Amino acid sequence: MTTMSEANKAKTHCKRGHEFTTENTYIIPSTGSRCCRACDKAKHKRYTSPEQRESAKAAFRKHANKPEIKIRRRHHREAIKSALFEMYGCTCALCGFSNPDALSLDHVLGNGADERAELGSQWMVFKRALSEYRPEEYRILCMNCQWLERKRLGCHGRSRWILKDGAA
Repeated sequence: MTTMSEANKAKTHCKRGHEFTTENTYIIPSTGSRCCRACDKAKHKRYTSPEQRESAKAAFRKHANKPEIKIRRRHHREAIKSALFEMYGCTCALCGFSNPDALSLDHVLGNGADERAELGSQWMVFKRALSEYRPEEYRILCMNCQWLERKRLGCHGRSRWILKDGAA
């Protein structure tokens, strides 16, 4: 006999037929439940006018600056960072530096700007990196090595990186 949780985990599509892919699935951090992004986007579009959206954005900005909200967000960011370190290691992959305050997720292929644009935010990139171990795509680097790699690859905020010898 399977539980409701196991039955839901086995589903490959939402109730409206959208596939549960990494890009189309949002995991609710507090419950671990999956939500379909396509359905969520359609729901928000259907039930909110431009005026309602602006009003909601203003309320969010006012609410987001409260100290308790900032503290909660900081703890959430720290939890995500800890999970990334647990999965990809807690030292710089190039130099071995281990201060967590100076470590961050690096795109091995130098395509971080493209991935952030595709997924919508850096937090979605983190969630994708955490959904499955991908050492060929991600690694942990210290900020010094991040900048040195960026200079070596020649990717200074451009969507396409070029190696120094001109090869792409």
